[in-house]
Amino acid sequence: MSYTFITKPEATIRAKITGTDGYVSVQGTNPTSTPENAKAQIDKILALTGSRTIDVSGMTRTRTEEVVSND
Repeated sequence: MSYTFITKPEATIRAKITGTDGYVSVQGTNPTSTPENAKAQIDKILALTGSRTIDVSGMTRTRTEEVVSND
């Protein structure tokens, strides 16, 4: 059997919550989104639970690869 890594079509974004020392991680985000667009979309989600927003500065995006068979 032959195996290879493939990049999954989603990413996890971690960002600082504005005005706090806390962070939020959001899984399943678009891996090609701009930082500004990611912030806008995450802020929409956070608005459902309160009035928090995130900072773009220091935001990280992590992509995951998984192994699949080439056979």
